[in-house]
Order: sequence, then C-alpha cells, then structure tokens
Amino acid sequence: MRRHPGWLIALAMLAAGCTSRTAAPSSGSLAPPPGRSPASIPVATPAASPASLPTPVPTIAASPTTTPRTSPPPRPSPSASDRGGHGGAVDSRPPDGYFSAAGADGVVAYLGSYCYGYVCADSPLPTTRVTPRLKLPAGTDHLVFRLKGSHAFSSWSVAVWAARDERGRRRERLASGGGDGDAIQEASFQPPGSGDWILDVFVRYAEGGDASYSVRLIVP
Repeated sequence: MRRHPGWLIALAMLAAGCTSRTAAPSSGSLAPPPGRSPASIPVATPAASPASLPTPVPTIAASPTTTPRTSPPPRPSPSASDRGGHGGAVDSRPPDGYFSAAGADGVVAYLGSYCYGYVCADSPLPTTRVTPRLKLPAGTDHLVFRLKGSHAFSSWSVAVWAARDERGRRRERLASGGGDGDAIQEASFQPPGSGDWILDVFVRYAEGGDASYSVRLIVP
C-alpha cells in the first residue's frame, strides 16, 4: 500500500477550516440567541403617519339666539255686535235714572241690581241711609221716571214698601207699562198714599238688559 506524505494531510485540514469560517450563513438557518424564544423578539411598531391621525374639529362657541319681540295685534274698536246690546264692553254701567214731580227737585235714583252689556251685578235692597230722598209737595198726582240722555226702555214696573221694612217683605205693585218692541222715554204713575216709602222701578232696556232704580219717597 502507498503512503501519503504527512504534509499533504496537514494542508488538506487547513483548507477545510478556512472554508467553514468564511461561508456566509443563509437567512433560513438564522437561529435566535440562546435563552430567547422567537415569541419574545420585540417587533417594531411603525409610527402612524400624520395623514392617518384624526383631524380635530374646531369648536365654535354658540352665540345666544335672540327672539325678535313682536308687538301685540291692535285691538279692534267694539262694533255694534261686540257691544252685547245696550251698554256693551266699553260702557258697562247702566245709565242713570231720575225721579221727578211737579213742584219738586228731581233726584238721581239709587242703582240696584242690573244686567247691562257684558256685566251683571247683584245689589241688596236699598236702606233709608243710602237711598236718595224725594219729598213730594202736597197734592202731587203723578211721578215721572226717565233715564239719562236718550236711553229708552221697553217695559217698566213699580213696587213700593214702607221705609222701615228694610227687607221689603210687604212690597206692593203700584204700576207697570210697556212691552216688547216699545221704546219708552219716561214712565208716569200716581204716587202711593201718605207715608215714608221706598219706591223701586224695574226697567227692561229697549236694546237688552235690565236694572232696578230706587228712591225714598216722602208723601205728605
């Protein structure tokens, strides 16, 4: 058998060692450092680009809303239908009533209960302290009642009771007149006999409504 020289064996071993040190490791055979598993390798998170960030919406301060002030509609003037008959919405108090007799000064009557226009009012029977006083001359044979101005009434009735009977428990019918459709300017009637009386006239106005008028009557 043929033997190789020893220097050839040494030269072959040296060449093999250089080849193993200069060979580049392949990417597929890269092994992680000892003691660290692949899951523990930190992965770099890419930073969000400015385009991907939400755009802030500017905040606008709300200005107070002002409601324009509107003027109330003008109120119409009352017409004949708005007045609700005689008197109406504006003039809600009945006209004054007057008692008079020949030879005596006339007096303004005491206004009792009434319904006039849109207003109704109840009043107690008048007493001698509040009722205007009319003293008749001796021999007076009639009294006259009328309303102020040109106001008219369609019907009327007269009751009388003793002045000391302040509740009018013993009143008597003295006279009456008129009817539907009439327009009376004054009522004339005979006075009661001698005495101190409360005399009450109840009228219905020609244009609607009614009222009572009273006077304290002294008959000699």
